[in-house]
Amino acid sequence: FIVTITLKASGTADFLAALPRVTGIHAPESAFMIAFDGKRTMGSARIDLPEMNAGWEDDVKDLHVMQWLGTFAELGERFGRVAVVFYTDDVLTDTPDDNRYVQLAAMLALRLRRIGVKIVDTCVVGADGWVGLLAEKLELRSLSEITESNLHEAGQQLPSIEEWRESHPGHTTNTREQMLAMVEEQLQPVS
Repeated sequence: FIVTITLKASGTADFLAALPRVTGIHAPESAFMIAFDGKRTMGSARIDLPEMNAGWEDDVKDLHVMQWLGTFAELGERFGRVAVVFYTDDVLTDTPDDNRYVQLAAMLALRLRRIGVKIVDTCVVGADGWVGLLAEKLELRSLSEITESNLHEAGQQLPSIEEWRESHPGHTTNTREQMLAMVEEQLQPVS
């Protein structure tokens, strides 16, 4: 049987507080794409953030990073209406707009818009705060906004990526084709 949980997020911090419950996993250095149908989530996909060095400006032109952007944009196109959240151990203080993953998230959001995907939100959660890319002004927000939300479950024990993979055989892949097939499966109506 299927259990439906209703979580009402009144803003981005609430959404970020509820996201671990929605995805069921703790996954640092990951990007999540959450599909929406109206205000309801329909499913999600997680992908490792691409490795980007200190000289990330050159990395974004790298074929691997461009392929990563393409695959994630294709997922967004299949979903149609999405929120994108990056989790990184990077420190965002001082110049969040110069952070490699904030820039990558902005590039992804632009690419998604160009192909007609509606974006609910785009955020980067770092070691010292979070940034909402759809805000009027790009500024570092406190992690306490997330941890003090009513939707945050303090002490919640979520599985690591490896633990999640072990307990969900057949729901993880390293190939683009299988990932897209899994997304298609998530989007099928439940009978």
